[in-house]
Amino acid sequence: SGSSSDFPGFSETLPNCHTQNKFDGLNSDESLDSPMDEESTGRTSRKPTSEKKNNGADKVTPITITNVERSYLFEMMKSLKINDYSIQFMSIGLKLKVTKKEHFEQTIRILQNDHKQFFLYQPTEDKLNKFVLTGLYKMPIEDLKGYLAEVNVLPVDIKMMNMQNLRYSDHANYILYFTKDSMAMNHLKTVRYINRVCVKWQYFTRKANKNNESRILQCTRCNMFGHMSRFCFRQQSCASCGSSGHTTEVCASFAPTGSNSTVLKCINCLGAHNARDPACPKRGEYIALRSRLNKGPKNQIQRSRNLQPNQEPSSPPPQLTSVEEFPTLRTPAQDHLRAFQKSLGQSQQTGNHPVPPPSGQYPHFPKPAHPPPSSQPDLCNPVNSSTSSQNPSAPEDLFNADELIALTKEMIRELRKCRTKSDQFDTLARLTMKYLFNNVK
Repeated sequence: SGSSSDFPGFSETLPNCHTQNKFDGLNSDESLDSPMDEESTGRTSRKPTSEKKNNGADKVTPITITNVERSYLFEMMKSLKINDYSIQFMSIGLKLKVTKKEHFEQTIRILQNDHKQFFLYQPTEDKLNKFVLTGLYKMPIEDLKGYLAEVNVLPVDIKMMNMQNLRYSDHANYILYFTKDSMAMNHLKTVRYINRVCVKWQYFTRKANKNNESRILQCTRCNMFGHMSRFCFRQQSCASCGSSGHTTEVCASFAPTGSNSTVLKCINCLGAHNARDPACPKRGEYIALRSRLNKGPKNQIQRSRNLQPNQEPSSPPPQLTSVEEFPTLRTPAQDHLRAFQKSLGQSQQTGNHPVPPPSGQYPHFPKPAHPPPSSQPDLCNPVNSSTSSQNPSAPEDLFNADELIALTKEMIRELRKCRTKSDQFDTLARLTMKYLFNNVK
């Protein structure tokens, strides 16, 4: 009988059932990944997200059975005297849900004894924390377990990662699995040497593919999507030729010559490609389905609950068809101009003359291309103001050629006398007050 250490929860109640896959190996999404290197990326690896609490009730994972009829399940549950269960019809089979842990274990035992094909989703309480050990060389897993035991690091499982970019000939990284809350990164980082070799510890993270999509789970035993081989009890299938009875590694499709190689066939879509090909249509359908589920009504309700009591969902921004429709952003210079124009209007009513702001607080700003219409007369230049009132079609208030030449000469002359940026700014502000507001200082 197989070991029950690979399936937590069965060790005490199911001592004689097979709970270990004969061809169980490193999950495909783990074998293609490499740890996030803090030195090369400059970023700290992301910590694993915390699990949600069950509020006192342990949820039993459903059982998906792929080769049974509903009558078989009805008879099985009747023989076990289990009444609190439900069945859901799916495209790949039937999903059986029970509410009690003991009923779950009894059902698993019957399905295994009858050699039924089924798989499970990893229970929340059985999820393992993964850490990556880097800096070591290739060695037997048992030897590594012995070295780790010397420094009081006792993982429940160790797997060697499939490295694509080797820094040295026997470069190897290892994934260490620990039960939930049994190991912390702070403790692992105190272990700096293993067998006199300097090592580093990192959180295990899954990389995104070329389309910036997170990698999905694909069983390395049956090659289906959505579950892991550690909880798969279906028949072993080859990812290369699509047949059963042998593993992908020993399939003739990998032969270097074409004489004894078989035709590629995907077990999921029956296409002429490997079952783990990223371009598989069934893979795309699974990604689309998962995306719809993530954006379903439950998630929309959850997002609405996260809003504040008086907060409303933000409305979409208006659609702009041209750059001219984009609203003008206010600048500090425009704020100063509005404040000064407001003081000019108040001074006309009270008879007091406004005091312009100090030169250091009045920045140089361009005149607006389309100034807003104003009923106030141009108090800064009464000559042009009277002219514009008599002739509405007169041009805007502009400097003539002589004034521009005089302004430019004086600006160059005064700026040559400046020694600091502050002097230059004060000079520009003083010239602005002089020529724009007729304030000679």
